[in-house]
Amino acid sequence: MLGQPSSSVGAVETNLRYYLTLLKGRGKLILSLALLTSLVALAGGLLLARYTATATVLVKPQQPPGSTVQPQVGLVAVPTLNILELRGDTYREIVQSRALAEQVVDLLKLDELVANQSFWDLDLTTKAKKLVRDTYTFVIKLLHGKVSTPPLSPREEAIETLRYSISASLLPRTTVLTISVKHRNPEMAMKIANAVAEVFVKFTQEANAREATITRKLLEEQTQNVEGSLMKAQEALQKFSNEAGILTTLTNEADLKVKDLFTYETTLKTTTTEIQASKAKIEQIKKDLARNAKVVESSSTIGNNPLIQTLKTDLVQLESKLSTLLVDFTPKHPQVIALQEQIATLRAALNREVKRIVTDQVSGINPTYQTLMTDLAKEEANLQASLARKEALESIITRFNEQLKVLTEKRAQWELLNNEVAHNTQELAKLKDQLQAAAIAEAQKLSEIKVLDAATRPLFPKVKGFPIAFFPLLGLVVGLMAGVTLVVLLESLDDSVKTPEFIEKDLRLPLYGAIMDTNLNGKGVDLPGVGLKGTPAEKKPSPPTPSSPTSTPDLPSWRGIATWAPIFNLHGIIEIIKTSNAF
Repeated sequence: MLGQPSSSVGAVETNLRYYLTLLKGRGKLILSLALLTSLVALAGGLLLARYTATATVLVKPQQPPGSTVQPQVGLVAVPTLNILELRGDTYREIVQSRALAEQVVDLLKLDELVANQSFWDLDLTTKAKKLVRDTYTFVIKLLHGKVSTPPLSPREEAIETLRYSISASLLPRTTVLTISVKHRNPEMAMKIANAVAEVFVKFTQEANAREATITRKLLEEQTQNVEGSLMKAQEALQKFSNEAGILTTLTNEADLKVKDLFTYETTLKTTTTEIQASKAKIEQIKKDLARNAKVVESSSTIGNNPLIQTLKTDLVQLESKLSTLLVDFTPKHPQVIALQEQIATLRAALNREVKRIVTDQVSGINPTYQTLMTDLAKEEANLQASLARKEALESIITRFNEQLKVLTEKRAQWELLNNEVAHNTQELAKLKDQLQAAAIAEAQKLSEIKVLDAATRPLFPKVKGFPIAFFPLLGLVVGLMAGVTLVVLLESLDDSVKTPEFIEKDLRLPLYGAIMDTNLNGKGVDLPGVGLKGTPAEKKPSPPTPSSPTSTPDLPSWRGIATWAPIFNLHGIIEIIKTSNAF
């Protein structure tokens, strides 16, 4: 290398000019490499290129007018938000299924085409598969003497090739299915795409028709079962109503029973209080009688009197009868009033007889004793009447509780039967609506599936969605980049000495002088002011030359390299050589 450049800007410009000139000089090499790469890319694109034909199919479900049936897959309802994704996956599997491929192969007789075509008519992928398969078969036969896997028949080969050449997808947020077929022949690509679309429509319609028929039959069976259940529930409800003899609603009857029961329980509490009060008064009267001297046992005398016992018995019977009448009649009813008058008359007779007996037996006693005896007889009569009334009320309350319990059970049973009838009625109406919708769907094959646009003949082949013209352009760009990189790399690795002819002809640079390698035997030629092997030489005095306007500066040299005359503008040529890395 030479010394540092006098100007960095000049060095950059010189380097750029040098490399541009170098690339221009190597233009044929770069263009040849770019053209070769473009041709290779074009050949690869042509080998991999396929014509793609696309057909579109509408797969939107047909919803009957006014129907509220949710979209279904089989018999399971599916939310509308996820039904499109589910259908897309299902339809893609159907299009790429073996069953559909078999029908297309039979329809277009693709197995005959496979049987008649030679190896060189196959596409690159099929050739590779065939070579691998044939090689594997040969190796197995060579090692074992027999082939475990027989070779594919033309039909099987056609089916497998067709399945891998078909693709299907549902357009986003739509019910339009696109069916694409790739083939080396544009005419065959169009025919296969249309055949796949037609077979798919037919296959789906038949499957949906079978599904609709199964759904309709299932709904018919459910409807018949619900109708039978509804009829049985109605009969049970009618029979129960007739046997119970219900004239009013069970709810109103139960309310009336509860109201009457509350009245009788209140009366029973009052009667119980009266009995306790009567017993207390009787005890008090007996205590008062015991404190009086010469007291006749009035109670024993009175209790043994047949007339008084008869009057008491009749009074108890009338009190019990009055309590019974009050259950069915109001206090103002004629029978109740007449019975109350009889009770009052009987009480008066009982009081008179008690007074008479007491007067006869205790004649001459003091009035206090006579009054106590009279009060005792009255309280005993009241106690007997209250006890009889209590017994009658308890019997009535017990009977009412039993009736209310039975009434509650009847009401619960009636409500159960009535709810069963209402539920079966609603379920029957719902099933009839679904059955009507299923019948309409069966007539319409459940869904409107038809071919929207048939596939047309593709004009240009593509590789992975890119046109063929893209590959030679890509190869051209890659070749240019590779050529430029190669030229620059070779130049940076080349440290040989260039001849003047190469500089002027190939690099097209101006030649100001030449530097030759004189260190062939380890010796060099001295330059004025410059020693060999990079060491400065001793300066020898020389007379000044008048013709030289300026003196030659001290310049470094390369190892084993000296100048070779004639040199013009030596400083300039060294700058060019140094910055261009020509040597």
